[in-house]
Parts: sequence; structure tokens; C-alpha cells
Amino acid sequence: MLRCCGTSRKVQYLLDKSSPHVLFRWLGFAVLLSLYLLRVFLLNGWFIVTYGLGIYLLNNLIGFLSPQVWFAHACALFDYVSNPVRFLLGLRAQFDPDEGEGPVLPTRDTDEYRPFSRRLPEFKFWCVLGGGLLLARRPRRWLIL
Repeated sequence: MLRCCGTSRKVQYLLDKSSPHVLFRWLGFAVLLSLYLLRVFLLNGWFIVTYGLGIYLLNNLIGFLSPQVWFAHACALFDYVSNPVRFLLGLRAQFDPDEGEGPVLPTRDTDEYRPFSRRLPEFKFWCVLGGGLLLARRPRRWLIL
């Protein structure tokens, strides 16, 4: 549907133009969310859709706040690389936090600095939340339950 008449290019152009304006993007999202919640309050309905939207927003917030690589996954990868046979048999090495294993902060200038990288980048997070909010505002004609 977005492919007809160059609509997809227009939407992408607007998204590209809004990319550097972080404050205005989030203010626009806050206004849309406030209007949606006001609509739910005034109509005294749409509770199931709002509940689903809340779960969707929370799930994406967790993805935004989570690191790209979890420490548990890094440990599993280390176990697999060090001894793949033991890993495939389920005989994983036990992690002891007192042994100094795992990620540490750089202590010297020669150490490699790795900034925090998110699993869901900020712009993608904004796009997903805005899309979910716009989808929830669309009227439905079918029964949910």
C-alpha cells in the first residue's frame, strides 16, 4: 500500500529529515501518546487495545535498555569456542564471579574501550513506538474476544 504513488519514498524522506531532531521527535511522541490516553479516558473504552499497546511499549523499552550482547551469551560463546564437545554435551563450565572472569572496564590507555551498544537503537525505538501507537489509534471493526 505504501509503494503506490511514491508514498514510501515520502515517508522515508520525512524520517530521514527527523533523524537529527531528537527532542522534537520525542515531544511529538509524547503528544500523540497523551492524545491517545485522553481518547481512551473520554470514550471509556479501548482497554484491551491499550493493554496490548502497553505491553508492546514495555517490550520495546526493555530492548532499548538492554545491551546488544548479553554477558550470559558471551560466556556461552566462550564455552563453545574453548571446548565445543563439552558445550554440546551440556557440560558447561561454571562461572565464578570472584575469579575475575567476564567483562571489565579498561584500566590503561592501551586497553580497548567499548561503549555501551544497545540492542535497539534510539531512532529505531522511536519509529517502532510511533508505529505501534498509530496502529493502536486506528479504529477496529472486529471483536477481540
